[in-house]
Amino acid sequence: MHQIQSQDYGQSIFCCHFRPLFAGMIVLIGSLFAWIMLDALFFNIVLSHKNGIGYAVLFGGILLISLTVVALGVLQLRHPMKFYDVTDSGIVIYLGREDAAQQPGFVPWDRVQSLEYVRHAVRTGNENGFSYFVKANVIVDEEWPPKNLHGYIPEEQAVLIDAFSGAPSGRTLLARIEAVWSEYAPEPVSPNSASSVESRGSSAAEALLQT
Repeated sequence: MHQIQSQDYGQSIFCCHFRPLFAGMIVLIGSLFAWIMLDALFFNIVLSHKNGIGYAVLFGGILLISLTVVALGVLQLRHPMKFYDVTDSGIVIYLGREDAAQQPGFVPWDRVQSLEYVRHAVRTGNENGFSYFVKANVIVDEEWPPKNLHGYIPEEQAVLIDAFSGAPSGRTLLARIEAVWSEYAPEPVSPNSASSVESRGSSAAEALLQT
C-alpha cells in the first residue's frame, strides 16, 4: 500500500494503471516502423544514390514519429499512467492526471449501493461501440452531486469505471474492488436505500436462524 496525494482520499489499497502489455505492443510496433524507415533511408539514399530531398523528408519524418512512439511506450513501461486508486475511503478517478493541478474525481464508499460488471455502450469519435466497466450504483443527493464526475450517468445514478484499458481488469478488477468495499464501507448514507452494504450480513444471519 502507498499514500496518494490527498489525505482526504484515504490510504491506497491498490491502483489501476496502463496495461504493460499495451505499452509493450506500442514499443514493438514503433520499433518495427523505425527499422523499416531506417532501411528505406539507407536503400533509397545511400545505395541508390538518390539525392531527392522528398525521400529524406518522407522517410525521416516517419522515422521521427516512430521513435516518438517508442519513447512513449518505454515511458509507459517505466512509469505507467494511473487511471484510479482504490482506497479505504473510496475510489479516486484520475484518468491519467494524478500529477495535474485538476482535482481527481472521488466516489466515497458510503455512496456506493452495489457493484456489478457490465458491458456498456461507448462512443469513440463518430462511432458507437461497447466496452466493459465496473458499474457502481451510487446514492446521489445535494451533499454529493457528482455532476462533473467522469463516467457518471445521471439517468442510471451510476458511475462507470473502465474495466478494460488498465491493469487489473475484467472481473478480477470487480472482485478486488468488492473486497475493499466490503471491508471498509461504512453504513449507507440513506437508511431507505436498498444498499448492498446492509444486506451483506443479513443473508448469513438468516441462514444461522434457520438452522
